[in-house]
Order: sequence, then C-alpha cells, then structure tokens
Amino acid sequence: MKFYEADLNNDISEIVEEYINNFFPKDLENVKKTYWKQIYIYLTGKLFNSESFLNLHKDISLNRLKKKYVFEENYIYEISKILINKKNYKDLDISYKKRIIDFFKENLLFIFIKLAISILQFASIKNKKINYMCFAIHPYQRNIFSSFLNGLDFKIYDIKSMLFSFNFSLKKKYSFDLNNLNKNYKFINIIQLKYAFFYSALLNLDIKKILFIEGDNYESSLISLICNKKKIKTECFQWGVLVSDVLKSGFRFMNFDRYYTYGKYYSKYFSKYNKETQFIETGFSLIENQLKNQRNNSIGVVLSQKNIFINDKVKIELNKLIKLLIKNNFNIIIRTHPLGESKNDIINEFGIKDFKNIKFHDSRKMMINETLKSVDMIVCTRSSTIAESASVGVIPIVLNNDEIVWEKNIERLKNIFDQKLIVDASDHAFNLISHLNNNIKLRENISEEMIKIFYENIILNGNKSLEVLKEKIIN
Repeated sequence: MKFYEADLNNDISEIVEEYINNFFPKDLENVKKTYWKQIYIYLTGKLFNSESFLNLHKDISLNRLKKKYVFEENYIYEISKILINKKNYKDLDISYKKRIIDFFKENLLFIFIKLAISILQFASIKNKKINYMCFAIHPYQRNIFSSFLNGLDFKIYDIKSMLFSFNFSLKKKYSFDLNNLNKNYKFINIIQLKYAFFYSALLNLDIKKILFIEGDNYESSLISLICNKKKIKTECFQWGVLVSDVLKSGFRFMNFDRYYTYGKYYSKYFSKYNKETQFIETGFSLIENQLKNQRNNSIGVVLSQKNIFINDKVKIELNKLIKLLIKNNFNIIIRTHPLGESKNDIINEFGIKDFKNIKFHDSRKMMINETLKSVDMIVCTRSSTIAESASVGVIPIVLNNDEIVWEKNIERLKNIFDQKLIVDASDHAFNLISHLNNNIKLRENISEEMIKIFYENIILNGNKSLEVLKEKIIN
C-alpha cells in the first residue's frame, strides 16, 4: 500500500473529472459549463470528507472488499460507481439509501435556496471603493492578511461580514435563472446560492484586486469566476506546503490570475495543474532566519489537524514522546493547529497534568515565527512546519511511521550528517532530541545544511519576502 495518499488524490481527481464531463445531468449542461471548476473543487472536497467513499476506496486498495456499500448522497454514489468501474469491480454491490427525514430536509433546503436567491436579487453592498479586498474563508486568516498587507489600503470580508453589509431595495439588481436549480442534486443548488450571494456582495463595489489565502475552496473559486466577468484581478497567497509527493486535488483547476508561492519548487507543482494562473515566487514573510548560536532550551511540538493520513499509532507515539519530554524536564511549547483541537482538548487527549515546563502557542493568534524563535527543535508528525522550520535553520524531528513518499527535500531529512530526522517511534525521537540537545556544533551544521536544501522551497523570508510581495501586489 505504498503511497496511498497519491492514489487517493489522483483517483478522486480523475473520477470527479469523469463524472462532470460524462455523467452530469443532461438538463444541467449550462450549469456544468459555467461552474466546471467550482463543481470540481466542491466534489473533491466532499469525497475527502465522505466516510462511506473513503471506506470503499481504502478497501479496494487493500483488496478486502465487503459484500455491500451504502452511500449517503446520490452524487457520492454515482461517483463511486465510476470508481468501481475504473478498478474493475463492476459486480460490487453498492447502493444509495435516503431516509424519509432526508427527503423532508432536502425539500426544505431546496425551497430555502430558491427563496434566498430570489431575495438576493434585490440586495447589494453600498457603493464603495476598495483597493485590496481580502476574502477570509476562516477567521484565523484575518491576522495573516493584516501581516501581509500592513501599510496598504485593504479591507477584509468574510461571508458573515458580507451578509451584514447588505442593503435591500424594492428594485431588482440583476436576474438569476432559477430554472438551473435541481431538486435532485443538492450540491448544484448550494453552489448557485453561493454564486448569487457573492454576485450581490460584489455588484456595486469598486475593487482593484481581491486577495485570497490558500485558495483550495469553491467559495474563493466562485468569487474569482465573478471577478473574471467584472475584470477584477484575483491573487492568492500560498499557505502551507506540500509535505508528500502529490498535489492535493483541491489545488488543481484553480481560478486566480496570480498565485504567490514560497519558491520555485511549489510553482512547478501548482503550474502543472493550473495552466491559466501565473505563479510568482515571493517567499514566506512570516518566518525569519534564527540567530546563530541561539539557545532557547525548549522543544516545540507542532500539532496537526485531524487528517486521514495520520494513523492512530502516530498519535500514540506522539503522546508517549510528550510524556518522555515532561518526565525528563524538557521545556515544551505545544503549538495548536488553527483548524485543530483547542488547548483544553489537547490537555485531555494527552493526559497532561504537570504544566511546570509546558507552554501553549495558539496558532489562531500567534504566528509560526513566534514559536520558531522560541525553540531549538520542532517535533511534528505531518505539517508544513517541517519545511518552514528547516528553511530558517530550526531542526524538525518528524515522528511518523506511515509509508509516506515525502516531497524530495523533506525526504533528505532521513540522512543529514548521519542523523535520521524522520523517525517512527517515540523512543527514537527522544534519543535524537537528547543527542542534538547536547551537541550544539552538530545542530549548527545541520541547520546550515537545511537552509541550503530548503532554499528551493522558500526562497525568501522576513522583511525581504514582504517587500517583494507588496511590490508585486501593488503592480
């Protein structure tokens, strides 16, 4: 089962493309033509969050098929049929089952969407000029925009702030064809509702550019679609890195004019699947090279959000490592994930009782650089911090026993100055941390080598990166 993650991403991408191109409802050809990219991003995201689909795909990859598979949504069932045909399991028993309560809920949702779109045709945000409008899909992104754009004339919106900015009139602002809605396909109606919402929000705004972060969501893609028609430039900032040697499905078929990447390595990956977007390397301004000979006497533990590619054994080993570090009086900084568990959840999950040597960094409020400059080494299981920390000389200890094909530069951490920085067990990680903690010269040598290796990933950082980024945004 070598590199299951690549198989899953590539399979999802292929079967969703085939579903949209060849199996989409014939009476919705106009919808397909208009929203192809947004439908693709929406459906790939749904498949990654569908337990029934993921179980089927995993069972196929392990050749341990069950007698029957039941799916919760008609489109997931239809896409799954494409998968089993692709894998030559045509006789597999799969079905779509809906409860009576689900019929009631979907009918109610259909009525709501139809009514909401009808009302939105009378809504808009009051006329105003905005040089740089920022769309935040998650609350934590507000702080990131503020850091990137400090000193520029910008305004941050999310869905909630757009909604509360609406003005309603008795005069219809535009017309939306309600005949394109479809009772049988909930996702089609949700996409069109969001389109109408964003169209109303942008209708009367005089905007120079709209900026996004990460960009792997259908809402950002819908806004970009509207901007293409209104001749408004759209630009997106990279957030996070490729950890393994595969591009996540949601980053394929993006819809932005420009995408600012950390370095050539990522531009190459993104551009392979996004021919219409210009990729520009500007580095990552929210990290900085660490001072040579600096000793913080602290170990960082960077947590990941819940992820189907992180198995339970990895979590158990991380728990053991934290307890070993506490037992041996190491100072620890635990950094949460912005979309992960809260501090209290982490305390309960890891059974932390002694807080004498433990601090918490909340990633929703505190930038990664604050953590990196406070530690000598970083422990993570699967995180963008691996490349980010390595690029500024903070040594990452990767605790993961999965069979991952890491991206090529992270793969090199398996042997750097005869040290294996990717380990599979808590005791190996603890011994490595203890060894490096007592050997400052070796740490310095590793740090210098990592900075050279990961220059390809992150070409600039700190103020130099910020200057380049702002210059590109302004021009």
